[in-house]
Amino acid sequence: MTLEEGQEVGYHQHHHDHVVLWPVAGDSQGQELGTDEWGIVQKARPGFVLYRTVGHSEPLTPHRIRNVGATGNTHYIIELLEPSPSAEARPWTFNDRGEFKPGTDA
Repeated sequence: MTLEEGQEVGYHQHHHDHVVLWPVAGDSQGQELGTDEWGIVQKARPGFVLYRTVGHSEPLTPHRIRNVGATGNTHYIIELLEPSPSAEARPWTFNDRGEFKPGTDA
């Protein structure tokens, strides 16, 4: 996904565990459906990686993302199509090449 400065992508949800890879730096915010705040914060440096266990009992809360950086940014979302080994969603995990603050759907 490539978002130009100020661009956003509409509400969507993930049904599978997934990995998000940032090959370049970028600052983004996310908002979960039903909240007034853009409470998800991603400040990526090149090589930033996020992983989310969605679980198999229900999809994540729908959310949207916007680029709040001064330049365009790109990240890749790789959904793992095999059934999750976990019934429930688990908190995000990430490496040390950026900062991440989850929203209410931790």
